[in-house]
Amino acid sequence: MGSMSSLHPRANAGSAIYTPILLRSIYDTWVLGISNTYFWKCPTASVLLPFFEMHMSRRHLDVGVGTGYFPSAALSVREQRCSEISSDLKHRPSTT
Repeated sequence: MGSMSSLHPRANAGSAIYTPILLRSIYDTWVLGISNTYFWKCPTASVLLPFFEMHMSRRHLDVGVGTGYFPSAALSVREQRCSEISSDLKHRPSTT
């Protein structure tokens, strides 16, 4: 695998805003707390997380922007382990 610089420039630009600080402090608070609860009327803890847990399997792929909240929370409830919870496009492992 190449580094992030070997990805298409538009992919680089599109993911640049999603820094760890933004994701943990603003994105999770806004999406998991405020938006899901008040705008979508679908609270994270009582609706979305149980739904995710019910449909998650040992061979589950979760793709998208975020901190990996749902897989991480579901695994902590099940006390299961997986080989990798999330990948960061900016920090791809090298294949050297």
